Amino acid sequence: MDAINSSDRGDSLHKRHLLTGIRNSDHLDKCFWDCVSNCLKTEKPLKKQFESPIEGQIKFYSLRCKFTRTLVEGVPSVLASIRGKKHDHMPRAPSAASLDEIYFLELSQNVSELISQTIMYDPTSKDMMSLHATAAWCKMFKQSPDKVTGVWLESLGFGIEQTYWWGQQLVKHVGASDPFIIENWADNAEAGRRYIRCSFYYVDSIDRNTGLSERDKVGAVIRDDHLYRFIAISADLTNEMIQKEQVEETNRINQLLRLFFDTSPTLMTVLEPVDDTTLFYHFANTKAAQAIEYLSGGKPFTIGSNSKELGISDDHIRMWVDAIRHHSVMDMYDPVLGEWFRIVSRSIGSNRYSCVATTVTHLKSLEEELRKNQEHLEQMVQVRTQELNCALEVKSRFLATMSHEIRTPLSAIIGTLELLFLKSPQGEMKELLQIGKTCADQLLIIINDILDLSKIEAGGLVLDEQVYCLESLIESCIEVVSVQAKSKDISLVHDSNIDLSLLVNVDGVRLRQVIINLLGNAVKFTSKGHVLLKARTMEETEEDVQVEISVEDTGIGISEEFKSIVFTPFTQSDFSITRKYGGTGLGLSICKRIAQLMGGDISFTSREGYGTQFTFTVRLKRANTAMSEDQDRQEMVEILRKLKTLNQEEKKRIVICYSCPVQSSVLQRRLEALGFTCDVHTRSEDVGNQHASGTVILMDERLHHPSMREMCTEKGYKLIITGHHSHDDDDTGDDVKMLNGNFKLSKPVRWGNVLRLLHTIYFGLKETKAPEPSLGERRGERKVTETELTDKKILLAEDNPLNQKIISRMLQSLHIDVDIVGDGVQVIEKLKETRYHLILMDCMMPIMGGIECTEYITQHIPEETRPVIVALTADAFEENTRKCLEVGMKDTMTKPVKREQLYQTIKRWCSPKET
Repeated sequence: MDAINSSDRGDSLHKRHLLTGIRNSDHLDKCFWDCVSNCLKTEKPLKKQFESPIEGQIKFYSLRCKFTRTLVEGVPSVLASIRGKKHDHMPRAPSAASLDEIYFLELSQNVSELISQTIMYDPTSKDMMSLHATAAWCKMFKQSPDKVTGVWLESLGFGIEQTYWWGQQLVKHVGASDPFIIENWADNAEAGRRYIRCSFYYVDSIDRNTGLSERDKVGAVIRDDHLYRFIAISADLTNEMIQKEQVEETNRINQLLRLFFDTSPTLMTVLEPVDDTTLFYHFANTKAAQAIEYLSGGKPFTIGSNSKELGISDDHIRMWVDAIRHHSVMDMYDPVLGEWFRIVSRSIGSNRYSCVATTVTHLKSLEEELRKNQEHLEQMVQVRTQELNCALEVKSRFLATMSHEIRTPLSAIIGTLELLFLKSPQGEMKELLQIGKTCADQLLIIINDILDLSKIEAGGLVLDEQVYCLESLIESCIEVVSVQAKSKDISLVHDSNIDLSLLVNVDGVRLRQVIINLLGNAVKFTSKGHVLLKARTMEETEEDVQVEISVEDTGIGISEEFKSIVFTPFTQSDFSITRKYGGTGLGLSICKRIAQLMGGDISFTSREGYGTQFTFTVRLKRANTAMSEDQDRQEMVEILRKLKTLNQEEKKRIVICYSCPVQSSVLQRRLEALGFTCDVHTRSEDVGNQHASGTVILMDERLHHPSMREMCTEKGYKLIITGHHSHDDDDTGDDVKMLNGNFKLSKPVRWGNVLRLLHTIYFGLKETKAPEPSLGERRGERKVTETELTDKKILLAEDNPLNQKIISRMLQSLHIDVDIVGDGVQVIEKLKETRYHLILMDCMMPIMGGIECTEYITQHIPEETRPVIVALTADAFEENTRKCLEVGMKDTMTKPVKREQLYQTIKRWCSPKET
């Protein structure tokens, strides 16, 4: 194929032999040039066929020409292709310097695509400059023609060394008829890595003395006064090379996998079960092949063989077929191989399964050893558990015995002191009796703490939940420490946002124990200031409520070094604390464990010399009991509702005059929440007489003076004096009293009493019912008065002579007729002679104990004539209480028995309608 263009200086034609090899044929040369000249002048494609002898043979030629201006930057050119055949129409072998006709056929359709991926090079430059590139070449590198033409090949991503070497080789191939072929790659910024095969053809050999433009001289090789150029036809091998690399990578991975399979100690096979006794082996690694040869008795194994040919037993094959067909993963013992295998099989289609069998014989040995060790450990645990249970039982029995042995004489001591107090002692005798009673009570507290801690550690403390009004339960705890607080002139303050109608299921005894212990410690370690009991509902749902109870004091505080041992049993922050304040150090430890048993916890903050605050949180379930069942709470809710409905004209101003700012703040907040307007003073002189008639003055007894009472009478004020009133002041013993038109309110101030007083002031006096027992104590029995017990007959079953005498004296002081026996057999004999309303039954008696006696009574005496049985026990454990109730006893009293406790219990169970 030749390329012909016209000179810039005239119409003469300059011929560049792009492809040579047609020689010794003037006829062919003339035909060729005639066609080219016509195509160049008409600028139209031309096709011509002719014959010409060459080298003694007749050849048939087909000549095609096409005009173009795109080959060399707009210069008019002709691309010519000549094809020759022998007379037998067999295509001649292409010359080494000729192009295949395919390229010309493509050229006839589109000149820019004819020389596909073609570029002209300047081989004399070190970096090889491109002189021209077709559109296909530009597309391959994703470049525009202006960025490809006239640039060094290095900028297209070819390396410097390889382009320099190309230039050297091309210079050597000047005039060569064979192409110079190179396969290499280029890392191009836009196209990425491209793999290319370039065939370089020598195309120019023109005398430089001929008239050529400077442009034609650019990039030419000058040798022997001639210019030389090359054209490269490139093939994009990128996809081919990528596929080749992928194939090589796949082969490499396959080789690694094969190496892995053959070196693996695991049996790997591809099996095809033809039937239950025949297996075809389509693949097996080295380990599997060795196993198959062993099973076949040493016959050589080849891929594609089957179990029948190898002579493997049907039973053995049936076992493996079942494993791979029906189990994706299973452990199987092969008796022939003598190994345990963990088989993992998967169906891969065409009734074939991939099977991987790993030897787990050693693992099975370990599992068996582990199983035996586990059984041995379980046996040891059972033995140790039995021993522990025996030890706990012995401990429980010991504690019960110790409780009984200690409480029995202590009951006589406390009972004797109470009976002596009934004689109204005076002077020194009264003082001595009070000392004895205080010591006995302290000893009882210590005993209870030790027993509680022992029960908790032994897991014997069980909560006994009953229905309580939470606010009343918490508020009642203050009364217990009020005497101690009064003796130290400490203000006891209760602040709460708990709804008066809130009823919860809770172990009231244990909750009171925690609160009273915290209050007792606060009073004990506070010499001046106040103790604040605060209760808050934190979260409420339809099922339960979270309550936070805190006790804050202004006492001695806790030093940093002892904060970590506050809840440790039998410890206090300093031995001097024990010497000065007493105590065993058990209280807080017990409180924390009870709080945790209730699902809560106790924490504290303290600053030495400034006071301490303990916070107790617990979540309690709401009670299903209707509010109407508790008349006292219902009355308080009604009072609260009526006070809230007062309009502003009816609500008089309330003046609060207290020396304790905390008490003043609590009363002010709660009263203002009801809509009242409050003035707060710390001195009685600041109260003044400028208030309107009907103003309520709430005053601390310590700030009161006689002139205040006269001023209140004169101005029409309602005066409420709060203080620690002694029951000797009058015979009522009530918390609220009326004196000379004014009111006296006992400390610590209870919110319910404040509400009752305000109700009386604004709505007048109202006949109030006698207070009913709490929901936790009430069992459905009607209350009676002390005089209504005079006709009751009670049987006391107690083996200790001292307790017989003390308890009988207490009963006689209550005007109750009592008979005394010493064991259960005597109880049964007495019941045959006399009908009793109630039996006080000691649980531990000789011959027949209280439990056995009660069981006999419930089995042999009808319920309508059966007396109420109340247990007398020195065993303070809940298990004993439950056992007493299970056998038929109605209630329990823990020794030491106090006269008030005895009276309340009998009053609860003895109804006047009984005969």
